[in-house]
Amino acid sequence: YRYDSYLSCAKLARAKTYDEWFNCARKLDVIEGFYAWRNDPQSKFYDFELVQGRLAEMRKLDADEDISTIIHWMQSGLMRNLGNMNDSRLYTRFRTGTKAAIQEHQRLLAGLFQRVCYAEDPSISLDARLSFFLECRHALGKTALLLSGGMNNGVAHAHHLGVVRALLRTVWMRARMHTNKHT
Repeated sequence: YRYDSYLSCAKLARAKTYDEWFNCARKLDVIEGFYAWRNDPQSKFYDFELVQGRLAEMRKLDADEDISTIIHWMQSGLMRNLGNMNDSRLYTRFRTGTKAAIQEHQRLLAGLFQRVCYAEDPSISLDARLSFFLECRHALGKTALLLSGGMNNGVAHAHHLGVVRALLRTVWMRARMHTNKHT
């Protein structure tokens, strides 16, 4: 266990790409037994019962495919920190994510947004969709990446550039930058 953990940590430190780092981090999470923590929805740091209830509601909405009901549900219940899911203590133990219930919540929520965006429902105008997304942005807020403490330090500056380059290489970041270029 210790030797495998040591080797994985060494590989993690030498990773040249995000994919390399992620694969090493996932192996290390397995070796150190963090998947048991991840898969157990209970935690004192967030309201797991509330999140479980929301997951059940989102699964039903997704299965029903009723865009008007999805929009109404999202307008009436979206919040940035539902059940304290943003508590930083939920994001420090597991290297490659957090509680499976929280990750599934975020995945399903993103899927519902996609469903509303691409639905071929003539009863929901483009203006109504735009208004819906602006309202959701207000409810959820905006997220930013802050790189601090190194603009006059060459080593930290190079590290920041490496972080930004790695993010730009990911599909998520390219898509995110593309969607925000007009805001």
